[in-house]
Amino acid sequence: MNGLIRTMSGNLNISIQTAGRRPMIRQGIFPLLFELTKIRLSLYMGVSGAAGFVLAQTGPPAGAVAAGFWIVLLAAGSAVVNNIQDRFYDKGFERTRGRAMPCAMLSLPKALTLAVFFSLTGLAGLCHLSYMAGGLGAAALMLYNGIYTPLKKKYPMLALVPGAVCGMLPPAIGWTAAVLGCDAGAAPMIHLWTFMACLGVWQWPHALLIAAAYPGSPLGKGMPIREMNCLIMIWTLLFSQTVLLFIIQQGISHASLAIPVFLTFILLPVFMAGVLFMPRKRSQSETDFRNACITGF
Repeated sequence: MNGLIRTMSGNLNISIQTAGRRPMIRQGIFPLLFELTKIRLSLYMGVSGAAGFVLAQTGPPAGAVAAGFWIVLLAAGSAVVNNIQDRFYDKGFERTRGRAMPCAMLSLPKALTLAVFFSLTGLAGLCHLSYMAGGLGAAALMLYNGIYTPLKKKYPMLALVPGAVCGMLPPAIGWTAAVLGCDAGAAPMIHLWTFMACLGVWQWPHALLIAAAYPGSPLGKGMPIREMNCLIMIWTLLFSQTVLLFIIQQGISHASLAIPVFLTFILLPVFMAGVLFMPRKRSQSETDFRNACITGF
């Protein structure tokens, strides 16, 4: 009987200690590295930078791959720095409390080593393409980690402005690397500006979709869901207009690419309106759509 009581007591102690705390799951090195570097976001930055390189040329040169690769490394370094900066802040939110740094899956010195390695390697590669591209890369790093990250903790809505600028800079980096690094004649800069506008405007509905999916986040706290949906819809419409402007300005010269982009201009606002405003209980498909918007762009 005493043994049974001791056993029950031991189980009870274990339950009390672990209650309310998310279990720490051991990850492999690659999943951990992908999380720290926010690999999907970093690849997105690299692809948009390569697109900026291509926009400056008459065809897709091999240099676009190099520009995209260095931008991916720079974005990865910036993401690791962001994880370090937010390691205590992230503990307070459902979406982020299970990340590697809040869960102490990686020591601070190791994370700093990764951040320095990726950031300096990316900057060195961009400087090799052109010093202006390297300068823009350094500006993006300082803007994201020096302004956006601290600002979002106190003024999340205002932080969307430097966040949007950060999203617009990779195409400018790629464009600069193409024009100044390859001594090639550039296409009209209106193509670059409209493409950057598309990326910048999308940052707003993207951030608002995250806030709608996680109402406890700083951006969504205290905002009625109806108002949140209206803001998402407004910025989605603005995004579709910038996409149309990009097509009109002949930023996409091939019809095979212009047609699906034009369909995005028409279908995305319609589909978003149906998801946000149809009077029905949220379904699994709507949840999947919100998650796709959050993680896929």
